[in-house]
Amino acid sequence: MAWTVRYADGSRFDHDGLPPPDMIRCGVQVVVQDDERVGREILRSSDGFWYWKGGRWYETDTMGMWDYLFHHDGPLFLLFGRWIPDAEYEAIVGEEVAAKSAWKKHERRP
Repeated sequence: MAWTVRYADGSRFDHDGLPPPDMIRCGVQVVVQDDERVGREILRSSDGFWYWKGGRWYETDTMGMWDYLFHHDGPLFLLFGRWIPDAEYEAIVGEEVAAKSAWKKHERRP
């Protein structure tokens, strides 16, 4: 599954498959990934993001990160979000969010 990570410094990381061990894990603003139901899913505004079986990223809060660390069997892949001012966020990820064409029932909306 293809996915992209956008960072607070404006950089991005595009990948397909398991996250590589050397990828930057801090300062994440948004994770955009392919989704068979809505075309692509946008994960944002979270303390962290974790990678699970089935090849998907999920949003999590701090307690969810601890749960993932203690109970996940297999390689661990955690990304850490970082707060930045709204104007900086919109400059970095505005295009990604604006281009969304469908929503899942549980997704946060801008």
